[in-house]
Formats: sequence, structure tokens, C-alpha cells
Amino acid sequence: MISVDIVGGGVSGLALAGALDPSRFRVRLHETNPGFIKLGTVLGMWPAAMRALRTLGVDDQVRAVGVPVESAHLCDSSGRRLTFHSAPGNSWLIPRPDLLAILEKAIPGEVEWVHGQVSDPAQLTGDLVVGCDGVRSLVRDTIFGRTAHQTGVMAFRGIVDGPVEQYAPGQHGLVEYWGGGALFGMSPNTRDVTNWYTATREFEVTPQQALDWSREKFVEFPAPVRAVLAAADPRRTLVNRVLEAPMLTSLVRGRYVLAGDSAHAMAPNLGRGACEALVDSAVLAKELSTQPLERALRRYNERRVVAGQAVKLASAAVCRTALAWP
Repeated sequence: MISVDIVGGGVSGLALAGALDPSRFRVRLHETNPGFIKLGTVLGMWPAAMRALRTLGVDDQVRAVGVPVESAHLCDSSGRRLTFHSAPGNSWLIPRPDLLAILEKAIPGEVEWVHGQVSDPAQLTGDLVVGCDGVRSLVRDTIFGRTAHQTGVMAFRGIVDGPVEQYAPGQHGLVEYWGGGALFGMSPNTRDVTNWYTATREFEVTPQQALDWSREKFVEFPAPVRAVLAAADPRRTLVNRVLEAPMLTSLVRGRYVLAGDSAHAMAPNLGRGACEALVDSAVLAKELSTQPLERALRRYNERRVVAGQAVKLASAAVCRTALAWP
């Protein structure tokens, strides 16, 4: 039986723990703050992520809780539509806490939960140690010697009461407004709330200051933007710097493997971070379950290192373009 230490109980860690057969793998899942993000901002689950969720048998649960994505369009700061796309079939939005709860319930009872911080990954005794510990990954930093870097961008996000149609009549999908070195986006959410987010160049700010700044920054933007910001509450607003994982040529070093944000944390502009984390875990679990360990890790690296880095680069390019928009 192969012993596996999974460091981090976010999207990738929970998905991997749920995908490994307990009759073949002895899994320990290390998490410091289980379920610590309580605010229900949404994550995009695009078709590749839904296929990964199907391998866990939870895709129907995601559809039952989430809301389908019908379209996505981009506007300038005057509201003039620049692009419009119909969303690919089987694309969904789901609040992060709901996704984590679904993934956690899919974990076999044989998995050992270890609540507490891992201080030294080298001290873990598993045949395999998987770093699913996010953009500030201890596994990546200590074993691979590569740290995340600041992008100079910060993001605010939150939810407001009322469906998106209340703020933008006729809107049923995602919309972003670009202009003046900032962007503002809004989308449907579940439970009759609307999801919103904005990004700009980095500066120090509290949630209340973030809202004050946003209301002033976007005062000339279309009415839906102003209406959402007028309804926003600092208690339901998150502020964070956007960090990126370093460029990596391999996700494997000996018995250590990276997955999710530890491997390719990216700017949020394509909405693909959680999707790539789920795909990582599904691919890794499949290879471990069908190949000898050394070959499984080699195949995982071949399938995911370039794919994850490519999405990260594309997200960064979109972020730069958005914040340079006049």
C-alpha cells in the first residue's frame, strides 16, 4: 500500500484525497484551517473541471447547487459591448464553500485528517508528499526552492443581496467592464445574491477603503456597476494581493509533487484557477491508480506541467491587457 501525505485541504487537496482508493493508498490530509473561507463568492467550473468532478461522482451535486453559465461578455467603461461569447456547455458557477463541502463529503472515511501546520515537508513519512498548499506553498518553497512573486495587482471581491438581473436587467451571464487601469466584473451567484469583483494596481487598503475607492473609481461606469457597489458591504468584501506561482519546468522532485495553486497559482482573469486544480488532482489520481509510482509521476508531470503554466501565462496576459485599457 502506498502512503500519501497531502499538504493542504483546499480544492486540489480535497479532490485528490477523494479520488484515491483507500484499499490501495493510505492517505493523510494535512490542513491548518479547514473551510476557513466562509464568504460565498463563486468559482467557475468549466467543462474540464466538470469532467474531473465526474471522476469523483460529484458533478451532479455541483450542478444541483450551482448556477449555469450562459454567456460572457466584455464592455468598456461606457458600457459599449466589445465582445460576446456563449459559454461552452456544462459550465457552472458555484460558491467556494459549497464546492469545498461537496469535495469533503466525497473523501473516504479511511483518510486520516491531520489538523495543524506542517513545519517541514521533509519530516513527512509518506511514500509520496503532494503539495496542495496554495500560492504560498511550503512544499514548493522548501523542496523546489521556488517562491511565489507579487504581480503588483490587487483584487476586491464580494457578494451583494439580490440576483444579477436586479442590477443589470437582461443579464444572465458574466460581464466585465474595462477602463482607466481597472476592471469590474459581476456574475450570477446562488441563493439570490450577485457576485462581483474588481482589480487594479496594488495599494494598501481595508475592505471599507476598498469599497470607498471602488465607488469613486467607477463613478462614471454604467449603472449596474454603480448599483452593485452601492449595495456592497465591507463585511462581505475580501481584499487580497494577486500572487503568481513561479514558472516551473517540473512538478515532481523525488517523492514530492505539486498540484493546484502551489504549481500554477495565477491571476484570476480567466477564472481557471480552481478548474486547473481539479484537473491536476484527477490526472494525478488516475496515473497513481493505473501506473507504477515512478511512471505515474512522470506521466503526471508530462500531462500537467506545460498545460498549467500555459493557462497561468494566458491569465497574466489578460490581466495586463485589462489594466492597460484606456
